[in-house]
Amino acid sequence: MMLRPGSKRDARPEKARKLRKDRARPVAQVAPNARLSDGEYEFSPNLVVLSAPHSRQDDALRECADAVVSRHVEAGRRGLVMCGAARGAGVSFVAANLAVAMADRGVSTLLVDANLRQPSLSDYIRPSAVPVSLEAHLRSGEGEFIDLIHEDVLPGLSLTYAGAAVADSQELLTGERFHAFVRRAMREFTCLVVDTPPSNRSADARVIAAAVGYAMIVARRSTSYVDDVAKLRQELVQDGAVVVGTILNGA
Repeated sequence: MMLRPGSKRDARPEKARKLRKDRARPVAQVAPNARLSDGEYEFSPNLVVLSAPHSRQDDALRECADAVVSRHVEAGRRGLVMCGAARGAGVSFVAANLAVAMADRGVSTLLVDANLRQPSLSDYIRPSAVPVSLEAHLRSGEGEFIDLIHEDVLPGLSLTYAGAAVADSQELLTGERFHAFVRRAMREFTCLVVDTPPSNRSADARVIAAAVGYAMIVARRSTSYVDDVAKLRQELVQDGAVVVGTILNGA
């Protein structure tokens, strides 16, 4: 599956577009960098499926969500790791928007920031607090599974934040605590969407994809190299992950 966000308008029938419009939900607006009350979240304009409904990017990302649900989730596959060959591909952007679009489609979705080297989920959805982070849980066993989950941030969408940036992320991700977290997440949610760091800087994305079992590669026109994407695909397959498709971001 190749998706070029912004490359075409919604070609679905008018009835389908109307249904999507009907299920659009208002999002509470919070002033940038304002102090948040307990349980509040600030949503970035970069969540285009919320901030720019019916734009070309929104249409393309929702088409991708439709394809993932129909070809992946409905086939019983409950996890998807978003991977990029190098920095700048837009992995976090695609992961966050895809997760929101899937939740809006009625899929119970958990979005996990597993980029422990340079966490970015809070740049898209800023929480009032992160009582227990993924990093803290993996390092010391802090908190139970439920303590890592920010439930129903939007209807159908829950989040797990990475926490502080660390240098020993690969050691944490290869441990049994991470594997146990993944197994539980795929039992509790219909789909687990995981954000990862660039594969040319660490093997973290490959480790995560091997644990979850399924991966999607994100590439960006004029930024990503074909050889790098092909190499990443080969490495993911060698590690035992199924690569379900590639998204061409920003085309």
